[in-house]
Amino acid sequence: MKTKFISIFAMLVFVLVGSNQVLAQEHPAEHPQEHKPKHRPITKETLAEAIENYIAEAAKKHDGYFVFKNEHEGGKELKLKLIKVHKERLAKLEDGSFFACADLKTPDNQIYDLDFMMKGTHADDLKLTNIWVHKKNGKPYYTWYEENGVWKRKMVSEGKK
Repeated sequence: MKTKFISIFAMLVFVLVGSNQVLAQEHPAEHPQEHKPKHRPITKETLAEAIENYIAEAAKKHDGYFVFKNEHEGGKELKLKLIKVHKERLAKLEDGSFFACADLKTPDNQIYDLDFMMKGTHADDLKLTNIWVHKKNGKPYYTWYEENGVWKRKMVSEGKK
């Protein structure tokens, strides 16, 4: 009887210790991952996501339109809907901010290309710093050029075509 009791006790201990090992493996979310990055890096995808989110939030205040004043047309207020954010390139400016352009259109189908400048140390803290109207219906107000990996603006003169 004593031998039978010891055998049952040993099996019970084995089962309990073994089941704890199995349960620990079934719940990896309870154990922190040591190599998981703390913040998402700034990439062309995360920059585009931040711009899309900014436009969507701003449009909630204006019946679904992103409202912006075009300084090239005397401050004319534009009511715009997002067509797309250009995700082809991650562009960095000399002040450490990043930009991407987005195509938006008015209710009467005028297409505006706006450049959205954002600054941050990682994707989740990107904040808008400026918006410039780059083009209207494909006609640029300014151009971009790259110098030592940094993008700079150059205004298009009125006489140039």
